[in-house]
Amino acid sequence: MKRLLVAVLALLLLVSCGAPADTLPDTSADGAGAVTEPAETEAPEDNTPDEPSDMSGVTPVGGTVYSVNFENGHSVEFDATNAEKFFNEAKAKGYAGSLIALLATSAFEIERISDDQIGARAKGKAMKKILENFDEYFDLAGSDKVRTIEVQKTKGFYVGTDGKAYPESETQKLAHTQLFEVSTGDEFKLLADGEPMKVYLVVAFKDGANNASAAGKEITSYKVPAGVTHIIASFVDTDKKLVAEISNQSAIVKTVLEKYVDADHIAYLAGKQAELPTPNMSQSKELLKNGYITLGSNHIFTYKTLVLNFDVDSIKDGDIIGLGHGETAYGGSGVEITKDRIVTYNYAAGRRTYLVNEEHGIELSGHITVTVKNGLRAAVVTIDNGKDKYCSTNFQWFGRNGDIFAKSAGVELKNVKLDWSCQAYDADIWYFGDSYFDTTTTARWAYYMVEDGYTDFFFNGFPGRNTQQGLEDFKKAVEFGTPKYVVWCLGMNNGDSETGANSNYLNATKEFLAICEEKGITPILSTIPNTPTVINLYKNEWVKNSGHRYVDFAAGVNASEKGSPWGAGMLSGDNVHPATAGAAALYAQLKKDLADILVK
Repeated sequence: MKRLLVAVLALLLLVSCGAPADTLPDTSADGAGAVTEPAETEAPEDNTPDEPSDMSGVTPVGGTVYSVNFENGHSVEFDATNAEKFFNEAKAKGYAGSLIALLATSAFEIERISDDQIGARAKGKAMKKILENFDEYFDLAGSDKVRTIEVQKTKGFYVGTDGKAYPESETQKLAHTQLFEVSTGDEFKLLADGEPMKVYLVVAFKDGANNASAAGKEITSYKVPAGVTHIIASFVDTDKKLVAEISNQSAIVKTVLEKYVDADHIAYLAGKQAELPTPNMSQSKELLKNGYITLGSNHIFTYKTLVLNFDVDSIKDGDIIGLGHGETAYGGSGVEITKDRIVTYNYAAGRRTYLVNEEHGIELSGHITVTVKNGLRAAVVTIDNGKDKYCSTNFQWFGRNGDIFAKSAGVELKNVKLDWSCQAYDADIWYFGDSYFDTTTTARWAYYMVEDGYTDFFFNGFPGRNTQQGLEDFKKAVEFGTPKYVVWCLGMNNGDSETGANSNYLNATKEFLAICEEKGITPILSTIPNTPTVINLYKNEWVKNSGHRYVDFAAGVNASEKGSPWGAGMLSGDNVHPATAGAAALYAQLKKDLADILVK
């Protein structure tokens, strides 16, 4: 799958750093406020704790493009176009230059989350949320604090090479201060009778009084770099009253995201965590033993989450805890958990196809949460007991038919709660279809849509589904969301007669159009390819004359005529479904007809 980190993630999440080159916060070791080190001494290493150690800097590439560079040679370019608002908000909040590094690090953490789980655009949305809620995700320190401390003068001076004091000499009448405790970002000054005084040498110490090194010579102010905890200043001896002024007038980002960046939280930030209070999305039961909880059926294929919470005292050999969508329904999938093992399966043609069968290593006692999170092509199952967590590898989850269910066989579960949600109800484009709807195989057009980077959509389809069934699912879906567009790809399972369009198709589609008009949704119809076994000629004429926008799938595979065998190599041997070439051609037609609304 094409990765969209550079094009989407960086644009939406690093935009706050996208100021013109002369205003970019300096994240280098010699950043603003740093002093010139004496040539004969070693400067303290500025390995700022609130900036990732593997980040080497941010540099302008040209125009509004910048590059976040890493010591391992990796780099991410981001375009700061239209980012001024976010950058100015960051500056107004007093964020230091380390914000860029922290966001870059967060980007790489999120990059590790599978696109199949959440989608690249959702990652960008999530990071935009982080930008807009700085205070929730970053711990700040420093707020216009100024400390004034009377200097306790001692004759002699310190050098940075060994961190030791030496007596004054005939040529150098120097004295030094006491040891001052400082923090990263502090600005240190000496005042003589209230006026700034030149400091001959600042010696910086890490870890208390160890690892001393000279940090500045003949300066009037010194900005404390990271890792330095104490300093001593040497100066030309004077009888004037001396005080040290230590101030920190800017907010410093101290930690990376306080909340762990995982797929669940990123989905939540992206607005892809449905939290709609509706009875058919949640069921609870005080006690479940040798029984089921069910939440009804739907045909949603992607971006779906099932969650089962329960308390359990113990589980013995032979007991089973189940969670799934369609236990024994065609197109169903399920998870079964025993005392030691987890099994996942897809169900079709009266039998199970096992996907995972392995030890989970989780003690099943106390409060347990089991989650199935299905993305575009794969699902992840987790078992969490509050102390340890099992997480499966990605596997194909077919479940889009039959009841959503939880079950207990033998074991007694208490305080049981079953939830399901679809993380794509907020998508602008919804698709409704039948067996042509699949993102996992090259023989279906949606596979190529995902490959092309179009991942932000609601996808509802099921093999064998007719238009009336699609209408019922559409009615359920609009209870939870209102898209801008709905692409109606149904009709192959409502074939026309030899003389006219299928009445069931027409009636259901007209009702679909009425609902769209009522809710302000733009409907997009589609022609259905004719095949040697199915006539779609008359419904296609109706679609073209309806006055509504449509995708001309029939034309895309040269199947506008009754009995068409499609283009060469495009139709599979069953004379109904596309072969790989046909699926690619169907997608090409969709991309052509919807070019103005497809969004990556």
